[in-house]
Amino acid sequence: FSAATDAPTFSHSIFSNIAIAGNIFFGDKSTPGTYFAYDPTALTQNASWIATGATAGAMGDAILASPVVSSNYVFGSPASSDGHLRAFNRSDGSLAFQFPSGNTGVGNIGAVAIGADNVLYFADDGNKELNAIKVVTGAPTTAARANNWGAMYKGSIATVPNTTLGTGLATEPTIDANGVLYFASQTGNIYALITDSGGTLPPSAGSTWPRVGFDNCNSSNTAFVCQ
Repeated sequence: FSAATDAPTFSHSIFSNIAIAGNIFFGDKSTPGTYFAYDPTALTQNASWIATGATAGAMGDAILASPVVSSNYVFGSPASSDGHLRAFNRSDGSLAFQFPSGNTGVGNIGAVAIGADNVLYFADDGNKELNAIKVVTGAPTTAARANNWGAMYKGSIATVPNTTLGTGLATEPTIDANGVLYFASQTGNIYALITDSGGTLPPSAGSTWPRVGFDNCNSSNTAFVCQ
């Protein structure tokens, strides 16, 4: 191995896992929580994110999870004073859309899992629900409930026995190859929901995709076309 090369001094308080997807993506846990894109070749912050200014990757409260990166977006999970799932443009860190779209948030936001059909799954503790949303291309880009889910902020959770998600945030969802989505609640229940987000899972070995946001998109599985 060659000698280690240090990047320039970086004064932020780095939070949790790092996502590797071309750039190195990580978060500053301070308030407001902010995600950064770092160029691993130049060992500097990504120039296009810097050009966007202080708003690049920034939320209105502390962050609760590592960045989850798709081919177009970096998804942010802020605390309750922000209360919105944030989707930043991967290219420059500008805000692409938020969900819900209005000023009223839904509490603390959990980490996002991305289905093979590009549906986004995440938990909130404001409504104590699991959300299933899809990106709707438009001007501006927005998000709406996924097909076959009965309400904007929840699916069929209310029809399942012992369904309360408790007083805290449910765990990050995990999706298997058959499209079954698993998550656990603060009440000690594990749920398995049938979804339309099936697909070929990435290999268990040789993966560089972070375990936070782990789903059917995988950076070392060239056979799978991610979002």
